[in-house]
Amino acid sequence: MPASSPASDTGLRGHSSSAVDPRWYVLPGALLLYVLRFGYDYGTSDQDEVIPYLLHLLKPELFASDWFVQAQVTDLNVRTVVVWLLRGPAEVLPVWLVVLLAFVAVWLLLAGAVWALTDHFTGDRVAAAIAVVLTLVMTPQWTLGGNDLAHSMLVPSMMGWALALWGLWAALQERWLFAGALLGLATWMQALVGLQVAGIIGIWLLVRRWNRRHSLLGQAARRAVVKFIVAVVLVSAPVLGPILIGQVAPTPDPSATPSLFYIMAQFRLPHHYLPSAFPVESYVKFGGILLLGGWGLFWLHRRSRLAHPTFVATALATVAGLAIVGTLCTEVVPWLFVAKLQLFKATVVAKLLALVGISGAVTALLPGALKRFAQGSLRLGRVGLLLVTSLWGIALLGLTWPGSPLYHLNRPGVRLQSERGALMTWAQRHTPTEAQFAVPPSWSDFRTYAQRSIVVNFKAIPYREPLIREWFARLTTWAPIDLPERAPRDLQHSLDSSYSTLPPPVLLHVAEAYAVDYVVRPADAPSLPEPFQPVQRNGAGTIYRVSSSSLPPGR
Repeated sequence: MPASSPASDTGLRGHSSSAVDPRWYVLPGALLLYVLRFGYDYGTSDQDEVIPYLLHLLKPELFASDWFVQAQVTDLNVRTVVVWLLRGPAEVLPVWLVVLLAFVAVWLLLAGAVWALTDHFTGDRVAAAIAVVLTLVMTPQWTLGGNDLAHSMLVPSMMGWALALWGLWAALQERWLFAGALLGLATWMQALVGLQVAGIIGIWLLVRRWNRRHSLLGQAARRAVVKFIVAVVLVSAPVLGPILIGQVAPTPDPSATPSLFYIMAQFRLPHHYLPSAFPVESYVKFGGILLLGGWGLFWLHRRSRLAHPTFVATALATVAGLAIVGTLCTEVVPWLFVAKLQLFKATVVAKLLALVGISGAVTALLPGALKRFAQGSLRLGRVGLLLVTSLWGIALLGLTWPGSPLYHLNRPGVRLQSERGALMTWAQRHTPTEAQFAVPPSWSDFRTYAQRSIVVNFKAIPYREPLIREWFARLTTWAPIDLPERAPRDLQHSLDSSYSTLPPPVLLHVAEAYAVDYVVRPADAPSLPEPFQPVQRNGAGTIYRVSSSSLPPGR
């Protein structure tokens, strides 16, 4: 038996009498479990950096005065490729439908990659099915730095991880050019994901080359390193090169206050950058997975049931090294360049490998009756496909019928039916397209649902230094607070409170300075006197028209 192939259990590799591969119902079944647990969302949070940009490309009159959207349009950035990929189908289909279909496709690609990798490492399809559920459904963000493979909405990192994991699978198959090309494409979707997975594979290749330097395999190992690196560099360069030059290479102005490190790492993104800001719960969960997974991987290896043990050991050691570097360069000697690399993203790979070990060991240790039942569930064929299709049909009825107990999982539908949704719908229908709004900083859904420009919010942030400072200046002008040493968890609440209590003379001054036409105040904010004219009010808040606006009153 080759050293890179695990032993296979009898019956796991045999062809079923059914023509239906179990992945056709296991992967959609896992997606159903995911949606039933976490729901689906659209047009908020991270998508505030994607959907308005896409809407502007489709209808240039939208967001023509939105500084953040315009900054994205005029520059190649980390969202450009994703938006342009969605633009094609969005020319003929509604944007919400394009994003939903892309979410389903990317989620299934992720699940397929987890299946393929687990099957490759363990030679056991039951373990592969278990790993899909454990990785994507049962252990969300059981990593460090708030990262994971899947989220309840389509985000660029999901697309990057889908390509990167399939690139890893291709590397384990020793298809070096294909693997390098997939990792290069992954950097187009999410640069850090593609780079970190490519780096892990690259270090593994160097270890292989070192181990084989005196053997006949040494030349082949050297060619593998060259092929992989060349493929990654050539494919990633057209997009990654300009992004790195524009966002990483510039040296921050050391005299500017606050520092760029403070704005990015301590104020805006401590949950991604600073280990001391990670919740204790995340350390407990990630540590627990590593302990159990480490035992599982060791158990499989001792019984010749684990393929590529050198890769597994190298990958886990690399992730540990990246975590140490990330800690030193953020907590001990702050270095913005390293902080921007978000090295703790690599803990997603460690989590996946640990769950492969857990799934493989648990499956191997199943009692005979349970193992036969599990194997039989992967031979259901058309029955399994029909069962999952029927369950999806029932779930879709529940997700789209407002009276259903499942409807709360349809977050876009719930949002539109809420009073806040009514405010945003009114703004879309009754204000000029070119109107600019001021909204509470935590409202990351206003751009998409109202389809109107805003001055600033907390979520959508650019990544070039002058634009980062512009974002910070806008945010702290509209929501002035005493800057904390490090952002607390309730920072957005504090910003909203400050925004809601701006004195009317100050509010009028900043509204005129930023050419704001409408101000949205939450329901608990004090009413505004003239020259602010209330034009729409409900339980979520009030929309005021600024009398100095040059635009005609809304309809």
